[in-house]
Amino acid sequence: MLILTPLISTPMRKIEIIKHLKDTEAEEAGIAMFTCELNYADVEVQWFLNRRALCHSAVNELKHTGRSHSLTLKQLPAADSVVTIQAGDARESAALRIKTKLPMFVKHLEDVVAEEKARACLHCEASCTGVSPIWRKDGVILAANDKYELQQFCRSISLIICTLSKQDAGEYTCQLGSALTRCKLTVK
Repeated sequence: MLILTPLISTPMRKIEIIKHLKDTEAEEAGIAMFTCELNYADVEVQWFLNRRALCHSAVNELKHTGRSHSLTLKQLPAADSVVTIQAGDARESAALRIKTKLPMFVKHLEDVVAEEKARACLHCEASCTGVSPIWRKDGVILAANDKYELQQFCRSISLIICTLSKQDAGEYTCQLGSALTRCKLTVK
């Protein structure tokens, strides 16, 4: 004898975001926080940064309290991003705009005295990497050639002047955006 029992189906609950993510602006190397609220408390979510799944770490803090979910991003890079949360079929994104810090000098140029026919190294240090320094001698922009070597490693910026002559004496400047440092080169 075959006994048939009716199938009971429970309706699938629809997960919805009831408090939405908001676009956020933060400073480079700073902290940004995103919060949203779902219509159920027992829902697992996945956070994404530029379509990459995030997990809890020293720089990504994920929290869940009741129906509220939050993401705190620390040590923000100098690039705009998109933050996304997904809970079931519910998905929402918000923009993260980064205000980049203006580069400045943490070590300024110092006056240099050097011998004729020797080499002189003018050195300074920037507050961040990836800067584009502009070197000048007596107001004239310098370019890399046999006379001038322009070097940059991490935050260290150098101008090496080869085979010095009396004509190389003068004021040298290094510019990073609106930041400027200067020194005097004396050739003996």
